[in-house]
Order: sequence, then C-alpha cells, then structure tokens
Amino acid sequence: MKLLKKLGLGFLGLLTLLIAVSFLLPGKVRVERSLVMKASAATTFEQVNTLKNWEKWSPWHQMDPNMKITYEGPEAGTGAKYSWVGEEMGTGSLTIAGSQPHQAIKTALNFGNMGTSFAEYKFETVGEGTKVTWAMESDTKDMPWQWYVPSKYMNLFMEDMLAADFDKGLANLKEVVEKLPVAPAYKVEEKNIPATHVLTIKATCSQNDLSQKLGELYSEIAAYMQKNKLDFAGQPFAIYHKYDPAAIELEAGIPVNKPGNSAGRIQARERKAGPVAMIAHYGKYEDSYNAHMHMDSWLTQNKKTAIGAPWEVYVTDPAKEKDPEKWLTEVYYPL
Repeated sequence: MKLLKKLGLGFLGLLTLLIAVSFLLPGKVRVERSLVMKASAATTFEQVNTLKNWEKWSPWHQMDPNMKITYEGPEAGTGAKYSWVGEEMGTGSLTIAGSQPHQAIKTALNFGNMGTSFAEYKFETVGEGTKVTWAMESDTKDMPWQWYVPSKYMNLFMEDMLAADFDKGLANLKEVVEKLPVAPAYKVEEKNIPATHVLTIKATCSQNDLSQKLGELYSEIAAYMQKNKLDFAGQPFAIYHKYDPAAIELEAGIPVNKPGNSAGRIQARERKAGPVAMIAHYGKYEDSYNAHMHMDSWLTQNKKTAIGAPWEVYVTDPAKEKDPEKWLTEVYYPL
C-alpha cells in the first residue's frame, strides 16, 4: 500500500509539474513555408480556391487515400467546404473562410473537439512566376479546456510536424500547376455601351446542364422573335445573377431591333447604357472562368466595383466554327 501510495503521489507530483511547466510554454505557434512556381497567380490560386483540386496536391489526401470526402457549399471560394472520415486522418472539416482573387485564401480547419486552426495562402507575382506562401497558426487559447495542456506540449513539435507536410504540399502543387496549359493573357477594356432592346428569360440549372439549357432558352426566344417579326440586333448573351455550380441563376437574352412585348416568361426590356469593363476570351465556354478570375483581380487592383451581375456575349456561332479555340466570348462587368 505504501508503494502504491508513493507511486500515486509521484504521479500526481509529475502531473502537477507538467501542468505548471505548460503555463511557461508558448501558447501560439506559426508555421510558414514558401515556394516559387512557374505559373501565373491565377493558375496557382485556382488550384487552392477550388477544393476538389486538393486531391491532386494536398499531402493529407495522400496520407489517407481511402478516406471518405464529402463536399458542401459552392465549388470554390468563400463558403466552400469539405469534410473527411478516414482511418489515418480521423474526422474533421476544412472551410474556405476568405478568398481574395489571385492574392490570398484563408481556411478554417476544424478537428471537432480539438478546436479549429486557421491557415492562409498568399500568391505573389515574382519574376520567375508566383511565390506561394502557406502558413498556419495555432493558439491554445482557442482550444477546448481538456486539450489546453496537451496542446502546449504539442506546440513544441508542431513546426517540425507541419513543415514537412507544407513542403511536400507545395512541391506537389508546383508539379501540378507547371504541367497545366498556360492561361491566356487577358486585356481588360473599359468602354461605354449603348442602350439596347432585349428579350430575356430567367432560369436556374446546374453547371452540367448549362449548354443545353441556354440552347433551349435561345430557341424559345428566337421562335417568339419570328412570330412577332423582330430581328437580331446582336449576339446571344447570358447574365449570371448567381453562380453556384449546383444551381446557376441566369438570364438568357437576345438583342432585338425594336421594343417587344413581354409574353409568358419572355421579358421585353431595355438594357441600360453605361460604362463596362470587358474581356475577350477565346476558347471553350467552360474556360471563360479564367476571364472572370482575371476580371476580379483587375477590379481589386484598380479599386473599381461591379454594380451588377456580369454577362457573357457569345459572339462566335459554334455551328459555323468547329474549332473551340476560335470561339469568342465577351465577358462584361457593369461599372
């Protein structure tokens, strides 16, 4: 009994010592790694901003390739989220808490009862390409009380533990982006557009059904035009009021030579005159995403604000031009 009592007192003394020492250990730890990649800021940013791309480069995905991943929210940008369950990685979730096009991304990494850690990714254009910096900060004050003391001791090893993961992840990201096709060089043009009579239909569809849906809407408008003796006064366009890949809220339209009358779901109205910023995109329709990303960056850098939903004008008729690389799409943002 005396031996057990001594062992118990010894253990209690050791525990008390560990707790006391923990208050002297650093409570906040920051790990940061950087790597230059021969790719544009837009290209590297997209690989981090779109969570499904993480499967190509994230070191944690490679550690537990059989873990089950569930995606929620938008496909990219603020609010995008994935949760995981795995034998090696346990359970948790990652959410994009902030996204500044081509410049910075902030993520919140939730480990359940172990609390939340925040990471940031910065994209800096340099002579050789883009310098990507990956940093994570952990603060024990944000931990649940039962993890406070253990987390203080874990902080002693965190830099070594995470640095290797960050280095591997950045190396993987570098390999991925440097193999991707070079993004086209875009030029933003500011101009004023005249008022135009248009016929439009609002609809909602998924990204996978977008081309088919637009074709149906344009056919319906064209039939109305023929019936009411209205002529084309420009190329078909689509206004994107909300772009969620699962439920895109859009408005398909065709400019006409004179005012029409609304009928059913077809709305006849005037598109207002005013200043716009425009990018000419050549290539597949789905690749116009790069033009929108470039426009977001241009607006930020030039301290300008879009005052309405963007729209795309489909200048080239794919029925006449079979080469997708020659398809011209004009991307407009009202200023």
